[in-house]
Amino acid sequence: MLIISIIIPAYNSARFIENTLTMLISQDLNDCEIIVVNDGSTDTTQSICETFVSQYPEMKLINQSNQGVSAARNTGINAAQGKYIYFFDSDDTLTTDTLSYFKKVIKNNASIDIYTFGYEI
Repeated sequence: MLIISIIIPAYNSARFIENTLTMLISQDLNDCEIIVVNDGSTDTTQSICETFVSQYPEMKLINQSNQGVSAARNTGINAAQGKYIYFFDSDDTLTTDTLSYFKKVIKNNASIDIYTFGYEI
């Protein structure tokens, strides 16, 4: 069973999405999936994501007409297979080993329904 489904809504995110996906594949993706929801982008977001999806089986791409970030997240939720949902933005980043830490906390606290944490800007 997958532990974490990382859902990334993307609208005209070509400037950021490659760096974000590159950073995510450097994390420990065991028991994780990445779902990028291309929300009607008119730039090269779709083709960048297709390149990653063709190389990494833990990544999925869903293309839809532009409906906004909430609808894109809902599309991702409907496709998610993980026990936990992690909403990620197309320009977000994580420090090294963050996903490993998240999974460790979750595995050591099986009754967790919601896991929250801080962030830096």
